[in-house]
Amino acid sequence: PAPLRKVHRNDTFAERKKEWEAAKEFSAIIPVSRGEAVILEQTLEELLPAGIVTAALRTGKNGTPGFDVHLFEKQYELVDMVLREAARQVQAGCHERGSVLEKLRNRYNEFFAAMKNLLFKLQQNYSLASSDVKELTVQLTVTSKELEDLKYESMRLKSEEEYLHQRLENFESEGDAYKETAEERILNLQSDNQLLEQELSHFEERLASANRDKEDAVSSATRGLEEQLSITADERDDLLQRSRFLERQLNKAREERGKVV
Repeated sequence: PAPLRKVHRNDTFAERKKEWEAAKEFSAIIPVSRGEAVILEQTLEELLPAGIVTAALRTGKNGTPGFDVHLFEKQYELVDMVLREAARQVQAGCHERGSVLEKLRNRYNEFFAAMKNLLFKLQQNYSLASSDVKELTVQLTVTSKELEDLKYESMRLKSEEEYLHQRLENFESEGDAYKETAEERILNLQSDNQLLEQELSHFEERLASANRDKEDAVSSATRGLEEQLSITADERDDLLQRSRFLERQLNKAREERGKVV
């Protein structure tokens, strides 16, 4: 029996994963048909349409900007399952090609693990930086309000003694110094945030390039297998024609031999 079946929209990802896991129990020497490849392609297009990975990288949970590492890991797991099944189908016709695709899949898994860890660290750093910016913004707002209150109080109590006037000047001086320090920290954090966003964009481009290379490799291997199958079919038809021709010649020879006897 074939390890894959026709795609239905009500199938869940967990059910499809069980089928692919069960496919490992089938020997690679069992012939596969083009229909299995078509079903595999339909499964990939239905569960992971083109562009959904990029959209997931730009949007976090509940549509908020950010990186959802769990969704990203689930999507890559689906791609890995499809590649493994494709390698198994290729291996049914050519063990060496299937082995190369399986090794390539393992290398992509190593690359994904490293990329996931790096993106997770970048996300943590980005979250910490964003939290610091929010806290400093709140502190700056509070400080600005306090400064305005002090200025208003100085206008209302400008007739008081010099001690209060001096104390007010001290508060203003301290507020200005704190404001300058807070603004400098905000600028530094904004600069760090821009660098993190550039690095994240760079790794997204590298991941997209890696996915394209993987798809090209699978497509090239599949085309080579289809060409070999076509050549084999032509050779089989030629042998059948030659066999029929020899049978006719043999029958004629027997009839002529019967006439001579």
